[in-house]
Amino acid sequence: MSIADIERVRPDRLRCRQLRMLAVVTNESGCRDATQVLLERAYRRWSGRPDCDHFPPVQRWRAVEPGYLDGAELLPGSLIGAAAAGHRPRIRDLSLGVQAALVLHSGCPALVEETVLPGAGRGALAQGSRRGLFVSVYGLPEDDMTLAESVLAGYAGMGALTVVERFSRWLPDNASRPTVSVPARAAGTDPRAVA
Repeated sequence: MSIADIERVRPDRLRCRQLRMLAVVTNESGCRDATQVLLERAYRRWSGRPDCDHFPPVQRWRAVEPGYLDGAELLPGSLIGAAAAGHRPRIRDLSLGVQAALVLHSGCPALVEETVLPGAGRGALAQGSRRGLFVSVYGLPEDDMTLAESVLAGYAGMGALTVVERFSRWLPDNASRPTVSVPARAAGTDPRAVA
């Protein structure tokens, strides 16, 4: 299927993979610094680009029926469109910053949620309660989820995050799930995108 042939995709026919990771924040200031660098590079990449609407991942995810990922499918278009328009929001929340960095670099929808992990076992979880991040990255067969994984691997390589659990699965067909109604949002107004 070429980009020109994309029509609104029925979610019961959509093949979407979810990559889910649990990471422990091992160096919060390093994680924040890395996030700022990644966001600045992404903003420079997209700033002033009139062709961002033609970026294949943006087109693919705009063709997905709204609500398929409870609004996450809107993130590539809204974040990349905002960056192209020159918007550089100050993101104070670490989880939203990591989420924006993942989306802006890979073009894949991503959700990052903060959690507190109790101390247990050895390694990253041994030192009492720790701050953790649940990371979900979604990809259609044509998407480059490897790029999203490499962004997370960069955090780990710098000692900012330690991935303690990882799994990947194909999401079930939506035909067996109830329809989700998501209110329409203007591009760039997703409350999860900016703190």
